[in-house]
Amino acid sequence: MAEILKGNVIEGEVDGAKVFYYTFMPNDLVNQYGLPSPLIVGVIDNPYDVNRTVNDVINDSFKPNSEFKKMLHSFCTDQLPKQTTLQDEAKEQEEGWIYIIDQRTLDPLGNVPPDDIVGALEVKGGVILGYQENGNYKIHSKKGFINFGKSINQEFENYMLNILMKK
Repeated sequence: MAEILKGNVIEGEVDGAKVFYYTFMPNDLVNQYGLPSPLIVGVIDNPYDVNRTVNDVINDSFKPNSEFKKMLHSFCTDQLPKQTTLQDEAKEQEEGWIYIIDQRTLDPLGNVPPDDIVGALEVKGGVILGYQENGNYKIHSKKGFINFGKSINQEFENYMLNILMKK
């Protein structure tokens, strides 16, 4: 199971210039299937700069890929309403919203910054009606990359693998 999503840096070339892509796809599968744009989390500066750690390079230079963000919210729209734990929560709550909080946040049950709220599920009559994305959500912050929590991370990883294998 995916405790956290593990990322990789893939070196590419655009118009003769080196580009460094960040992805959650394993290197061996990228070598076998390629890397479709929706699976590129973002672009970073050269991570092999001897004067900085890879984490510093990522924190200082990460530029998110809008196609990845769109795919992420498609996953949330398609898959989160099917989650048994979220369906149970909806039955208990009956009305309102279930907020999808990025688990990288310091206090998921406390004051959560807007950029750590992935989105929300609308609940009426104990049933999940749909998903609403949060435009302020950031895929990466100084606290790290997206983290849905163990079981949803695994489903998200499988969702991405399906995209990779079908491309």
